[in-house]
Amino acid sequence: MVPRLIHYEYTRPGKETKVYDQWLVHESESVVVLFNERYAGPKLSIAGEQAMDVAGSILWFLFPGAWHDIGKFYRSDGTLTGWYTNLCTPWQANGDDWSSTDLFLDHWISVAGKSVWLDEDEFEEACAKKLLTAVQQERSREERDQIQQKINTKSWPPGEVEVVDLEDARATVQS
Repeated sequence: MVPRLIHYEYTRPGKETKVYDQWLVHESESVVVLFNERYAGPKLSIAGEQAMDVAGSILWFLFPGAWHDIGKFYRSDGTLTGWYTNLCTPWQANGDDWSSTDLFLDHWISVAGKSVWLDEDEFEEACAKKLLTAVQQERSREERDQIQQKINTKSWPPGEVEVVDLEDARATVQS
């Protein structure tokens, strides 16, 4: 696959919209993979574990029509740290300009097996402030419940997160 740069506009209601430039490194009917080669933020800890360091990488797995995406997080030395599920609206694409709206709820599973829902308080606050539509609130709760059922049966994250790994993405971008 010839990679191309996608401009991904990401909106969190009540906050500033951000645009992330990421490489499209895989595309199939069931999953699309974007590659954020160098994380530009500070070190990121989740549930007491280091999930990301400066210049780490993220593979984002987007599923057509799904109300979530999954980030596969790597430290700068290439060590996989875990999978970050982000509840969001299904992405919209207009050429290389893509967009989605964050729905506040997130889930983290570390490679060590720690599993935790994040930002539930922010989700409830956003609902109370009507930052999310009734449909978005309902879909978020349904999605959380469906994902939790899969976590309970150890079938999360889905197998599609294995279609591309860090070395595949790097090789695709360098080709």
